[in-house]
Amino acid sequence: MPKFQDLSEFAAAIAPVIGAAQVNVHASAARAVAELAETSAITPGLLSDLRFTLPSAP
Repeated sequence: MPKFQDLSEFAAAIAPVIGAAQVNVHASAARAVAELAETSAITPGLLSDLRFTLPSAP
């Protein structure tokens, strides 16, 4: 595994993988998010935004 000088290099290197994973998570969760949003006062966008769960470091 390559060594990165700083976190921004690491983030740039894994960005394509994170982007693909995020698209798949959003697509997989779309129906559940819509159903939950109908029964709560939270907007669907907030429910489906899972980026905060991604690791901030390797």
